[in-house]
Amino acid sequence: MLRTALRDNLDNEFLALFVYGTLKQGCENHEVYCKGALSVEPARVRGKLYQHPGGFPMLQIPVSDIVAIGTADHLADMTLQTRHQMDSTDSNIQPDFEKHENYWRLIQGELMIFDDPGPRLSAIDELEGFYPGQTSLYRRVLTPVLTHNNSVVSAWVYASEIDIENLRPIEADFWTC
Repeated sequence: MLRTALRDNLDNEFLALFVYGTLKQGCENHEVYCKGALSVEPARVRGKLYQHPGGFPMLQIPVSDIVAIGTADHLADMTLQTRHQMDSTDSNIQPDFEKHENYWRLIQGELMIFDDPGPRLSAIDELEGFYPGQTSLYRRVLTPVLTHNNSVVSAWVYASEIDIENLRPIEADFWTC
């Protein structure tokens, strides 16, 4: 359904965002930053969760799953997301979510769709400490996301930009707020 919505609305830019921490429904930053989402559904990405000393989670994504790194040009990022969505929809290239080796897990979170990508990304980039071209806490990356009905979509996610070696791994496949 999400693929169809994205494909049928090429004239409109939609933001697909995977969240796994404080932006999830019921968590502290959801109301301020994610209110007005067009849809919210359970989803998963390949990765590994870590606990930041500040009490929030950080996600490490396999380098092979990173399609693009976000920039300060949010509209160009949305065009890239839409183009990649079309490419992955029209081809049979899909990541093997069952192949997550011993290290990578399928991390549970929520896939949110927004119709205001520019202002939304500006606010969330600032919240997440993502400053393109500068040292950042997170980086926004475009990656494949497995939806609740087992389709694959391209979505942005905030992945750890800092060294995770000193962070405590979270053994669960999800973070609870």
